[in-house]
Amino acid sequence: MKKQQLQALNLLVLLLPEANRDTLKVLLEFLQRVAAHREKNKMTLKNVAMVMAPNLFTFHGFGSKTIEQSEFVMAAGTANVMRFMIQYQNLLWTIPKFIVNQVRKQNTESQKKEKKDKAMKKLLKKMAYDREKHDKQEKTPNDADVPQGVIRVQAPHLSKVSMAIQLTEELKAGDIVARFLSQKSGNVQMLKKEEVFLYEIGGNIGERCLDDETYMKDLYQLNPNAEWVIKSKQS
Repeated sequence: MKKQQLQALNLLVLLLPEANRDTLKVLLEFLQRVAAHREKNKMTLKNVAMVMAPNLFTFHGFGSKTIEQSEFVMAAGTANVMRFMIQYQNLLWTIPKFIVNQVRKQNTESQKKEKKDKAMKKLLKKMAYDREKHDKQEKTPNDADVPQGVIRVQAPHLSKVSMAIQLTEELKAGDIVARFLSQKSGNVQMLKKEEVFLYEIGGNIGERCLDDETYMKDLYQLNPNAEWVIKSKQS
């Protein structure tokens, strides 16, 4: 019980405004010195507490008998509190250990959470960077935007491996193959027109070899997301 009372007093004193707390500290130190000379001044700790308690703890009654009894109980209780404050004043200004431990625990948990949040942000940042890097590596000149009405045709086995082709109403698949074969270089001279074909790959189909008479603009409108590749049927 005594320990709990001291803890309660300790917390109440720490909650006081700084100016009030400093004033109380000076007063209690003075009263302790008064009680230390009890052999000369007859002011024991109990007497000092009884004299000073009414000055710090006031009770306003209304003159009735019940109130008088309450005042007596209040006076005895406040004198006991005053005695505790004088006798154990050195303990009143110290932050209790359980509060220190609680604050330390909260700080530790806060630091762990902050460290975890930093690690998560770092991971997300790295993932975003890796994805962006991967996208850049995957992106080729063929993926670049081309003007409206233009397709990019790939010919990995020919010297001219890529060419942007403007679509017209009359343009046919065979015309595109002929345009690539007209680029005389390297192994192109060994290939004949009947050996290579234009293929439609992806989009809304799998893969198919186009007839030379296929009108490209009409086909492009049906499958705008397809890739166009020139290769031989044996490749």
